[in-house]
Amino acid sequence: MSKLDRFLVTENLLHSCANINAISLDHYILDHRPILLREAIFDYGPIPFRFYNYWLEVDGFDKLVRDAWNDAPEDLRMFDEAIDKGNTPVEMVHKHLETLNKIHQVNNTHMSEVAQKAKIKWVVEG
Repeated sequence: MSKLDRFLVTENLLHSCANINAISLDHYILDHRPILLREAIFDYGPIPFRFYNYWLEVDGFDKLVRDAWNDAPEDLRMFDEAIDKGNTPVEMVHKHLETLNKIHQVNNTHMSEVAQKAKIKWVVEG
């Protein structure tokens, strides 16, 4: 490679674009090789939920998780029965929607976790 086939990179560029790479293209008309500088952007979605073991040491944490997990289906059943009977105050409908949103968020988190594990498995196993 000749001196024409090189380029300079400043420290600021490396800090602002950490995932850049350069590809030297074939020369056709010119007497040098054009260099294609591009940034690879990886979007793995939202940062996954992290669980810290010290949370288990907090008094009542396990009961809080267990109660929240067990209450959601029971609340939905109660709301569905009230809706079927036609006895649905506005507050109950709002609580029903909030519970459905919580379940939707948990489902999205689970799907994100499954997708992340699949990506990791693909990277490791090919």
